[in-house]
Amino acid sequence: MYQETIDLSHLPPEGLKLERRVNPNAWKIREDDWESRGDLIFDLFLQGNAGKTRVEGSFQAGLTANCHRCLKSTPLDLRRTFHLTYVARDPVRFAKEEVELAVDELELAYLDGPFLSLHEMLREQIYLALPMKFLCHVDCRGLCDRCGADLNEVECACPAEQIDPRWVSLKKIIQEKN
Repeated sequence: MYQETIDLSHLPPEGLKLERRVNPNAWKIREDDWESRGDLIFDLFLQGNAGKTRVEGSFQAGLTANCHRCLKSTPLDLRRTFHLTYVARDPVRFAKEEVELAVDELELAYLDGPFLSLHEMLREQIYLALPMKFLCHVDCRGLCDRCGADLNEVECACPAEQIDPRWVSLKKIIQEKN
């Protein structure tokens, strides 16, 4: 995975702008149902110091994912804009057993030192940009649960609906009401 670390104690007062294009081999991520493809392109603007740093950024990345309905390999392009605030960890406060966070602290990330790992931040943003389900297209019909046929390509000969005999009387009641 691509690795780059920024020393926040040396940020210029006007901020630091970074633009990068990372080779596909350098940011390779492989999961069970998707993997990275193509370049990772990102730009970041960092402003602040080691005590508190604001990060504004965006990225675009390509993935190849397996559709969760029909299992076909599907290209997917991710784009995300993000705003993050990093603050130095307060050892006295976090030494307590329980700490109640204020509303404005819910959008903070804590750093153990003056260094910000860009690759970890970007990896997190990539995972946050992933859809809940990968679909080859919105109206994907998936696979037949009886014969396994791809319903996007063929109509299978399986019975349309098999009702559990224990529910037949309930179905009759519902049909009578309609």
